[in-house]
Amino acid sequence: MLKWTIGMKIGAGYALALIFLMVIATVSYQSTLKLTGAAKWRIQSNEVMTALKDVVLVMQDAESGQRGYLITGDENYLEAYGQSKSEIQKVVSVLRQRTQENSLQQEHLNRLDQLINGIDGRFAELQKPIKLRRTAGFESALKIVRPYKGQQGMEDIRRLVSEMEIEEKRLLSIRTSSAQDSVENAKLAIILGTIFAFIILISLSLIHISEPT
Repeated sequence: MLKWTIGMKIGAGYALALIFLMVIATVSYQSTLKLTGAAKWRIQSNEVMTALKDVVLVMQDAESGQRGYLITGDENYLEAYGQSKSEIQKVVSVLRQRTQENSLQQEHLNRLDQLINGIDGRFAELQKPIKLRRTAGFESALKIVRPYKGQQGMEDIRRLVSEMEIEEKRLLSIRTSSAQDSVENAKLAIILGTIFAFIILISLSLIHISEPT
């Protein structure tokens, strides 16, 4: 049977203490990675939420520009309308990029893009009276303005934007909770690992003192 010398006991004790320290380091590193990832997702989710709010604001600007032109015939109002068309493309592009890892949000975004830029989308509906105002005047344009359809179009857009906001908040909550759990696990591992390592080192000291020279 192998007889443990004092050197072997001390060496084994230090090796065990080192293992505990390595476990602490590994858990701490994984916790740091999760916290970093959570911070990244939080920033990304905030960007998505901001862009979703911009969708509604930009569409409201487009409607205001269209109404201003229909009422006054002043082409300056169409500059705001044209800027809104350009701006909404940028906003949709940001949303598409920031949600590319989420298939559900991408499906919502495809639907939102159709509601805004599709053949029967909101911009197409806004454009028809503008063309008629130019060619046939205010009265003719007024006849094809359909406020109820316009209201329904914006309600559909707002509803879909709201669904995307809810999904983004849900994902952010899950990711934040996961990061917090990781932090708690890291704290527990550090405390227990430190205690065990301390006990081992104290035991080694006692063994060294009790062993005959």
